[in-house]
Amino acid sequence: MNKKICKVCNENESKYKCPKCLLPYCSLACYKKHKEIPCEKKDKVPIKIEPEKKEEKKDEEEDEYLTKVSKEKLKLLGQSKEIKDLLQYEQLRTLLKEIDASSKPEQLYDQAFQNMPLFKEFVDKSLSIIDDEEENNSNKMQI
Repeated sequence: MNKKICKVCNENESKYKCPKCLLPYCSLACYKKHKEIPCEKKDKVPIKIEPEKKEEKKDEEEDEYLTKVSKEKLKLLGQSKEIKDLLQYEQLRTLLKEIDASSKPEQLYDQAFQNMPLFKEFVDKSLSIIDDEEENNSNKMQI
């Protein structure tokens, strides 16, 4: 392990950094000694701002994988007795929270879908409720 040495006394391991210049120091005594000589704020590396087109491309890529569900459809899911029954299982609720909080939700989703029948049942039932509502709406429009 590479330990950083105090740049004031050059003896002890540094535990702190000067908030202005980021010089590593080990103790209050070294901090006070460092403050006797005014230090300058260390310049941060400038952040490059990418053009908005890249963000739009990212949104398009995300849309390719994600389907937005309307509030009405979400309400139907919330009213479904079958969905409520499935959500009685602590294991399923915990998994849904983990997927929601994950930085890689697609990976967790795929693993759960393959290895956890309860999750697959939840997904299938949720999709059937959403799809049934879409079919009902399209049938009403055709009449």
